[in-house]
Amino acid sequence: MNEAQFVSSPMVASCKLSKTRSDIFSDPTLYRSVVGALQYATLTRPEINYVVSKVCQFMSNPLEGHWTAVKRILRYLKGTISYGLHIQPTSTSKSLSITALYDADWASDVDDRKSTSGSTIFLASNLISGGLVNNGLLLVLVLNWSIAVLLSLLLKFYGFKIY
Repeated sequence: MNEAQFVSSPMVASCKLSKTRSDIFSDPTLYRSVVGALQYATLTRPEINYVVSKVCQFMSNPLEGHWTAVKRILRYLKGTISYGLHIQPTSTSKSLSITALYDADWASDVDDRKSTSGSTIFLASNLISGGLVNNGLLLVLVLNWSIAVLLSLLLKFYGFKIY
């Protein structure tokens, strides 16, 4: 992997991972170890949440195709090493904004037709909440919406303007 060239995206858009479409991976312990490390990387690299979630679904029985997807994530990280989550100081004299983003991939799993969804909430330019759920869309929306409402109420209470 040291000599591997980096790629511009962590997963090919047309990639559909499956439980049955390739040979069994020869070293499942290596797969689990690398994917486990990638889970930690998502704390400061939220853009890989979706793809890491997808490869995590195959921890019990990894296939060669899954390992190929993991290697692509590693190649992406190699080329984007300076990317990451940076906390920026915010002036209290300026208005703080709360921005919530949500996306879903409906029935995208080729094995069970489950959906995957993700959401993020920003306070000014700082990420304060994020989540990715496979087949639990309503829970994510309710939890993140309640966080945003609670945060909005707290900010109003302390005199900040909310738009």
